[in-house]
Amino acid sequence: AQFGVPEKPADLSNHSWLEYSVRPDNEFELIAPEGISTRLIPEGRFVTNDPMTLVRWLAAGAGIAYVPLMWVINEINRGEVEIL
Repeated sequence: AQFGVPEKPADLSNHSWLEYSVRPDNEFELIAPEGISTRLIPEGRFVTNDPMTLVRWLAAGAGIAYVPLMWVINEINRGEVEIL
């Protein structure tokens, strides 16, 4: 919550990212409803090669991450993690 909830893709660069180190390319593209494309290359505050560790960090509020929904669906349902 240090940087608040991002309102546009550019806001994400100010956030503390959690990185999954075995992902070959951590760059991704977001497309706004207006069609504006933003390419992000997050730099991890914390880096791990273990998906469960990454999920625990997310639930603890250590930062944000771009992860598959199936990794965090239980935490979302419990209100521990939210989709931005």
